[in-house]
Amino acid sequence: LADSKAILRYMICMIEEAIRQAEQLGQHQFTVVHDRLGDYESEEEAKEAMKQFSPILSDNYPERLHLYVVLGVNWFFRAAFRVAALVMSKKTTEKVRVLGSLDELCDFIELKEQL
Repeated sequence: LADSKAILRYMICMIEEAIRQAEQLGQHQFTVVHDRLGDYESEEEAKEAMKQFSPILSDNYPERLHLYVVLGVNWFFRAAFRVAALVMSKKTTEKVRVLGSLDELCDFIELKEQL
């Protein structure tokens, strides 16, 4: 098992690679999907890395981030996000989607494709 610093380094490397590949295709923004399906309390290192990763995204890649999707959220997470969204900027809240299941993700993708 990797520690949170190793996981964080890996996520940053993945973002940098995504940016490099996107630019080759003429794209300048990317979407991050944080898959929480199957998260368990014993995965503290991964959770700590995600807590550290979120501010890195907003501080260093604010205009590159098109959308941040959190998949596998429960009712408590949704409620907490709604409360947190009250103090977030509209621009920030528009970039975040909280989804409970793969079905919700598929429905969301289909909806985006129709727009």
